[in-house]
Amino acid sequence: MSGVMRVGGCDVEPGTRVSGCLTIPNFFADGQSVEIPFMVVNGKRPGPCLYVQVAQHGSEVQGLEAVRRLLDEIDEKGMAGALIYCLPNPLAFRESARTTTFDPLPGGMNRIWPGSSDGSPTARMAWAIWTELVKHADAVVDLHTGNRHCPVWVFYEAHGVSEKASKETSERSEKIARLFGAPLLYLETEPYGGRKTLRACCVDEGKPAIVPELGGASYFDEDIVRLVVRGLRNIMVDMGMVWGRVELPKVQ
Repeated sequence: MSGVMRVGGCDVEPGTRVSGCLTIPNFFADGQSVEIPFMVVNGKRPGPCLYVQVAQHGSEVQGLEAVRRLLDEIDEKGMAGALIYCLPNPLAFRESARTTTFDPLPGGMNRIWPGSSDGSPTARMAWAIWTELVKHADAVVDLHTGNRHCPVWVFYEAHGVSEKASKETSERSEKIARLFGAPLLYLETEPYGGRKTLRACCVDEGKPAIVPELGGASYFDEDIVRLVVRGLRNIMVDMGMVWGRVELPKVQ
């Protein structure tokens, strides 16, 4: 990425950050719109784009504090490329539920990617995110919350699961998974979620993607927050977006 970025109707100058909303008109039966919040941090120097989202399952909020800290520490004037952050499912988030009561799909939003412009309410939200935000990404991190009593682990996809994904995309996904620095790596060797997960759609499009599942004894775990901040920073360092040193655990 370089120069002014046009994202979700917002123009983001180099060395600045902008908060915006994707607006989907006539979303509800009474004609009201829905707004999906996002933020773009556009570095002063050209470089790649990392897309990060939290809580597409609205009750899975473990990663929010980590992303807040990362955004707080980033210096866009010293950064290369761009970071796009999104809260993809504001309806389920407000209900603190896996999926919204307006559209209680099995598996929630993570079974309908890339969505559609004239589909269900959740599919329309996914389509707006896919076409307005994810399209800019060179790599994708989709943060979830797993079993509270398990450590952090990271899903990524083996080469050959997708007929569309190149070996290079698969290898890059594995590298990003390792860079995240979780104690456990989970290699998917079979199609998952009907290939309608965000991760699957990304790798089909040549975008390396991972899904960290954040465990912990509560929805706020300081050790996990620090791990996620470190992991996202590691990925940005490897992509050449920020200066720093990759920090990995001794054992994965």
